[in-house]
Amino acid sequence: MNRFPIMAFIVGLMLTGCESNDSDRSFSDDYLLLGTYYNQGVKVEVYAEDSLAVGYNPIYVALYDSTDNRPIEEGHVLLTPVMHMMGLTHSAPVENPDDVNAVDGLFPCAAVFQMPGNAMEYWELVVDFHEHHEGRSGEISLQVPVKNSERCRVLTGADTAKYIVTWMAPLQTEVGMNDITFTVHKMESMMSFVPVTDVTFEMTPSMPSMGHGSPNNMNPSHTQKGHYSGQLNCTMSGDWRIDLVIKRNDVSLLTTYFDIVI
Repeated sequence: MNRFPIMAFIVGLMLTGCESNDSDRSFSDDYLLLGTYYNQGVKVEVYAEDSLAVGYNPIYVALYDSTDNRPIEEGHVLLTPVMHMMGLTHSAPVENPDDVNAVDGLFPCAAVFQMPGNAMEYWELVVDFHEHHEGRSGEISLQVPVKNSERCRVLTGADTAKYIVTWMAPLQTEVGMNDITFTVHKMESMMSFVPVTDVTFEMTPSMPSMGHGSPNNMNPSHTQKGHYSGQLNCTMSGDWRIDLVIKRNDVSLLTTYFDIVI
């Protein structure tokens, strides 16, 4: 009896069993699933890194063919946050994917919520999509809870325009040197916010209760999309105040501060 065809068949089955099935993949182990929705034959999953809060929130969108759960990894995704208040709606600063290709199966977005939701006022996320394989387009929306935090400031600048300054990272500050990032956006209308790329930061950390600051801090400078990154040196545990003077053309535009506890 020729055993080689049988052996080849068995090996083939083993290899098939070892192959990953993209249709069965899930991101729930790494991200918080905000909701799953269907439209135009497309399944849309919306994820966040954690519970949504006032400030900067990374948000991710996964697209699938709803018939066979096949991942859709090429297309356009547009995220629009909308706050519904009594007789009024407004949006928020948002970042949408730079590329038509998903990154590890996800289309990366972000939203900067300026205020929390409550029983009478709520945030809605609207996701528009256009997948390139079959040309299907659609829209889904979901109501999301947004809790309060102290990581966002809505300010009026010296030019009378409205600005949003957000402490983006780190979420947890430690004793020693911390890589720190802020975002700055300008409000053009109730539904339009643009990243500010032409300002400079003067950052002054201090411990008011102890009467001292810290050395070797690096003022944040612009990197991309209104993100400003620098280094914050917290020399000991306790209460810290991070004072910010934001300038344009060496003239003060905004002043604010963030209080942190280590």
